[in-house]
Amino acid sequence: MASGMGGRRVTRGSADWDQSLAATFAFSATVQVKTLRPPESGRNWFFVLQPPGIGVPVSAFIMSRHAPSASGTSGAAFTVGVAAARFNPMYVEALLRQVHDCLRARGVRERRILLVRVPGSNELPSAVQLLCRRHRPAVCIALGVIIRGETLHYELVAGASSQGLMQAALAARTPVINGVIVAENARQAAARCGGPLRKGEEFAQAALEMAALKRKLSR
Repeated sequence: MASGMGGRRVTRGSADWDQSLAATFAFSATVQVKTLRPPESGRNWFFVLQPPGIGVPVSAFIMSRHAPSASGTSGAAFTVGVAAARFNPMYVEALLRQVHDCLRARGVRERRILLVRVPGSNELPSAVQLLCRRHRPAVCIALGVIIRGETLHYELVAGASSQGLMQAALAARTPVINGVIVAENARQAAARCGGPLRKGEEFAQAALEMAALKRKLSR
C-alpha cells in the first residue's frame, strides 16, 4: 500500500506489517484515507489511514513532493518523441497536456514533438522503440496510467511496461522517461495527473535535462 501511494511509510514496521495492512484494506472497502497538508510544509502530502470505528489512525504515509528543481534547459534544439496510451484517457490526456505545454514553453517546436498513440501501457515500449528507430529523437516520453482493478493484472502490466521502457532506452541509446502512473485508485491517479503534483511537467523537464545530457556526452 505504501509503494502504491508513491511514498514512504512514516511509522516503522516490517514487511509483514505492510502485508497485514494491505490485507486489512482489501478486507474493508470503508477504510478512510485522509489527505493532509501540514501548513508548515508545502513540499509533502500526508496520507492518514483510519479504519471505521477506530478513533486513531493505524498508520500514516508521507508522499514526497521533493521533485528536482527545474534545470532551465532549453528545448529549441531537440526533437522529443511522445508515446501515449489510450487506456484511462482522462488521466493520460491531462499528463499529455502538461508535457506538451511544458515542452513548448521550453522552446521545443511543435513539429518536433512527435506523438504516437497506443492502446495501453503494455504497448508503450514497442512504440518507443519504433519512434527511436524511425525518427531518432533526442529523448522519448512514455505516458500511461494504470489503476488497480480486482486482479493483479495491473501489477503485471506496470512491471512489464517499466522493464520494456528501460530495455528500449538502452537498446536505442536514447533516454526514455517513464511517465507511467501506477495508482491504487482513481483519486491517486487524479492527484498525480491533474491535481497538485502535475507529474506531466516533471516528465517533460526530466526529458529535456536528459536530452541535454545526451548531447553533451555524445560530443
